[in-house]
Amino acid sequence: YDLSTKYLEKLLVVNDSLYKQNHNTKLKEIKLKFDVERKNKLIKELKASQKNTQDKFLIAGAFVVALLLFIFMYLKRIKKHKDDLVQLKEKEEQLFEAKLMLKENALKKESNKTKLQLQKITQKDKTIEAFKYKVDQLHSLQNKINKEESIQELSNIKLLTGSDWDRFIQDFRKIHPTFSDKLNKAFNHLTISEYRLCMLLKLGYGRALIANALGISEESTRKSLYRLRKKLDFKNEDVMSDFFINF
Repeated sequence: YDLSTKYLEKLLVVNDSLYKQNHNTKLKEIKLKFDVERKNKLIKELKASQKNTQDKFLIAGAFVVALLLFIFMYLKRIKKHKDDLVQLKEKEEQLFEAKLMLKENALKKESNKTKLQLQKITQKDKTIEAFKYKVDQLHSLQNKINKEESIQELSNIKLLTGSDWDRFIQDFRKIHPTFSDKLNKAFNHLTISEYRLCMLLKLGYGRALIANALGISEESTRKSLYRLRKKLDFKNEDVMSDFFINF
């Protein structure tokens, strides 16, 4: 019995030891399995995190590439627009220069044409002026001849009656049309006799011609001229005669 008890105790000890060994082995297996599963989970989470990071980098990279491409296309479009504007401006300048040259050529032609016309007109004007000058000379010569003839006629007139004086005044005014008005303005206090003496002096008459024209003596003529000279305040008779000749 004692031996059986000892064997039984040993058996229980052995069984207990085996149980503990099995239990420890199972615990180790469970722990190992748990550790493996946890590592696998961590690996999966790490891989998922890496994939998300890669995706984010890819998205960011794609966005940056798209942005750079957009900027490049925008800058290229702006450059093209500027080039188009430069070309357009150059074409406008060329067109403006061409129009300006055409206008300058047209103006030159018009200027040359105008110069030719002006030369022709100037030549005509010179011809007309020369003709006019000749006509004026002829008129002047004719007037001089007429005046000399009129003076000669007046020198031969006898101023004895009122009708003689009327005729004399008409002929005198043809030769000196402004003399009467100038004389009235300069000397407005003259008598008819004094006025007639002034007209005769204007014609350059001396005492003898005046005496002959009026049908009086030279002495009477001298006295009349003396009174006129004193009235008009001339130094002597010659000064008075020269004054009226140039008046």
